[in-house]
This record gives sequence, C-alpha cells and structure tokens, in this order.
Amino acid sequence: MIRRPDSVRGAVLHEPALFALLDDPKDVRDSLTQLIKDGMETGGPTTAFGRFIRFAAGDANWERLEPDVQNGMLASADTYFGVESGAFDSYLPDDETLASITTPIQLLVSAHSHPFFSQAADRLAERLGIKATRTPGTHFPYLDHPEQLAQTAKPFLRRIGA
Repeated sequence: MIRRPDSVRGAVLHEPALFALLDDPKDVRDSLTQLIKDGMETGGPTTAFGRFIRFAAGDANWERLEPDVQNGMLASADTYFGVESGAFDSYLPDDETLASITTPIQLLVSAHSHPFFSQAADRLAERLGIKATRTPGTHFPYLDHPEQLAQTAKPFLRRIGA
C-alpha cells in the first residue's frame, strides 16, 4: 500500500499489532516476553509459540483446530522467534506516509480481543482518517466467528472488487 499502491485494490487490516501506538508498549511487550520466556523454559520454542498462539487466539480456538493444523502452526516457531518476533515493535509510518496511502482500507477490531489491539487499531484509524469497524470474535475471528467476519468484510470487498 505504501511502496506499491498499484499492486493492491484494497486492504483489510485486522488488529495490526502496532506497538508504537500503545499507551504503554513496554508493558504489553514485557507481558508477552514473560509468557514466551516461561514457555521456552518449560518446553522450548514449540511450547512457547503454542502459548503465544493461545494468548492471541484463545484456548477454545486453539483446541478447535485439527491436530495437523496445530502441528503445522507450531512448526513455524523457529521462524516466528528467529525472524518475526520483535522485528516490528517500533514500526510506524509517519503521518505524511500514512496520508499518502490511496489504497482503500478497512480496519477491523474484534470484540473479544485483548484491549491493546483495539487501542492500536483505533489510533491507526484516526491517523488514516477512517473508522475502525467492529466485528465479533477474538484475534482469530476466522476461527470463532467466520460467518460474521465475512459479512463484516463483504461490503468493503465488493466495493473494491468492482
């Protein structure tokens, strides 16, 4: 959307984890770091990543997944911890860059996610000059409320797909 606006018609952003927009990003990061540290000490990267997913998705969503899907997700633990985790903690385009985005955006926030997701999404929406759209579910609404998520996104997707 920023570097190649001609390559996308629109974007649905669901609870982007922009720690830089939080009142206390250190508090959130410290909580996650402790959760991961405890998992590492208990069973290594796979256990730590499983705990992280349960934190973000909720136990019910995790347990609803087929074992093969769970194992596939856990197989990416080394990639998550070696490449992704912490890499974007301070990422936040400046106001001028955000204002230059011409790609239509729908910003979604789930009703039962951790409050910091809503805080970051609402602040990003304000900076983008749009409103965040509420949808049922957790940070993984495609697992716990897939029909409602689809209904929430459908009007936006139709508009950009025309």
